[in-house]
Amino acid sequence: GHPLGATGIAQCAELVWQLRGWATNRLVEGARLALQHNLGLGGAVVVTVYERADGKTNTDVDVAAAVAAAAVEGVGYNPAVEARGFTKEQVDRVRSRKARNEWALSDTEDRVRARF
Repeated sequence: GHPLGATGIAQCAELVWQLRGWATNRLVEGARLALQHNLGLGGAVVVTVYERADGKTNTDVDVAAAVAAAAVEGVGYNPAVEARGFTKEQVDRVRSRKARNEWALSDTEDRVRARF
């Protein structure tokens, strides 16, 4: 099996990296659109079409440039190339300020740390 939701998020991330030109050795050059198709429990189906906001096709971005772009966006590295852990402070920066659920993340940090 696979974790619910994680497959869709991974697909979303990969398609965004493709459209940004960050997918390095996996890059499909010349992409302007991307299609995500995911099947879930009970026959749930999600189909999403992604398009570059500027309407242009992707171009291969060298790794140094991608890392620089990620630093500007606040990530600090290119997650398409390198996997890193994260801190509670980083999670708190991106969590909703209006709809927080402490129970949902109660042991997530410990689980993530155990994997690294």
